Amino acid sequence: MKKLFKFYLGRIISSGLFLAVQLFIIVGCCCYLCLHWHWVKIIADIIALILALRIAVQKCNIPCRIGWIIGVLFLPFLFIPMYLLYGRGSALKKINHYLKDNPMPLNRADTVVAPCEILKQFHGLNNVSSFPFYNGNAQYYATGEDFFEAMKYALSKAEKYIFLEFFIINFGTMWEQTLEILESKAKQGVSIYILYDDMGTIALLPPDFCKQMKDKGINAKIFNFFDGRITAGINYRDHRKIVVVDGKIALTGGANIADEYINLISPYGYWKDSAIKLTGNSVNTFSAMFIQMWNMSGHKLEYSDFLQYTESSDRYDSIVLPFGDYPMCKLGFTERAFLNMINNAKREVYITTPYLVLDSKLLSALCLAKENGITVRIFTPEIPDKKYVHIVTRANYPTLLRGGVEIYEYSGFIHSKSILCDDELAYVGSANLDYRSLYIHFESGVLMYKTDSVAQLSKDFRNLFQVSKKISPNDPKIIKADKNIFYRFLRIFSGLL
Repeated sequence: MKKLFKFYLGRIISSGLFLAVQLFIIVGCCCYLCLHWHWVKIIADIIALILALRIAVQKCNIPCRIGWIIGVLFLPFLFIPMYLLYGRGSALKKINHYLKDNPMPLNRADTVVAPCEILKQFHGLNNVSSFPFYNGNAQYYATGEDFFEAMKYALSKAEKYIFLEFFIINFGTMWEQTLEILESKAKQGVSIYILYDDMGTIALLPPDFCKQMKDKGINAKIFNFFDGRITAGINYRDHRKIVVVDGKIALTGGANIADEYINLISPYGYWKDSAIKLTGNSVNTFSAMFIQMWNMSGHKLEYSDFLQYTESSDRYDSIVLPFGDYPMCKLGFTERAFLNMINNAKREVYITTPYLVLDSKLLSALCLAKENGITVRIFTPEIPDKKYVHIVTRANYPTLLRGGVEIYEYSGFIHSKSILCDDELAYVGSANLDYRSLYIHFESGVLMYKTDSVAQLSKDFRNLFQVSKKISPNDPKIIKADKNIFYRFLRIFSGLL
């Protein structure tokens, strides 16, 4: 009864109800005015037409535009207020102004050595971002359990500071063991900073969590607090998973801090995740990304107190490019990196993603790669954690299968976000192949060329065949996804999910 009482008094219920009431009042008032004053309906239709024309010429992805256009034309009293809040990107402009006025002071410390062809790709990505690339190595972790052990070991070695940035933090064994190390390090004088997304933890952490951490000597902040009000900013979430220790070690990937990520509980079968560890100068990128996000939420940290570069005489053929992405209604850095990888592949492209909600650019790139004789294989989960997103995921199967792309469903839930091209170039990070990760969320990841981690990821992909089922175009659920009206309806609005 205590848990039930706590649940019904939780923020997720109160905030959700407050949000629903606001939407009901807005839509109700619009409908009332329309029924009693005919000219209101005429004005609404004119506004809807103007907005539809405005959306049609925007630079955002095509499915997103189609969803907004259909919505504002056929359900104007619901979609016009929604578009004015979320579609115009007014909050996004503030974010981009902040990022422009507060750039990260990142400098490439090394002269990168690599074949000319691959350097062109990395230089192209560097030219459209502030993220440098380095000669260096990376360690790949094929499960959430391995990531957790690596994280605990790194935290236990901290001497100066620890940065933790996660979309989800939940009470349980994983958090208890992490907190035990953090408390011990805080007593040793290590500065600890925790940044977590409010929407990701709204039903998981108590309202006084930051105070609880402060009492333990740990600095904690909420990113983008949600109080139930309809505001333009609530749509943009911090989906990153970043651990930085002393500027010497950094980890990122798909795993949050909750027991399902290390399979202490199994609500969706075995939970398959992955992560990457960096050392050396490349860690500075993740330190700077964390500081920039922390400063966006208030009390500021100085970059100079945490960034450090060490000149090294070592030269490797391998390259690492750690990066972050920001919400934007145009081609973002993560999608640019994905398209760059796919378009330059010579033999094969392997992908793991829990959600497959593709826009036209990625869909075309994958099918075109297959037409050019490249083997394209995508691994998605058989057991979903979000059923409505899984419906849209399967709704994308028919087009890909007709294009010759091979799709495999993992026997449990695969939450790993990775891409491997030709056993040479790889990506591991927090971004899914869906609209939210590519256009709305803050994300983190690492692009790697011929590091040890690329070979480790290649081995992991080969192991997936043993626990995955290849999807046939003649599978009844695929035929259903291709012809079902409801599935097609969801595909139209998939850009707004």
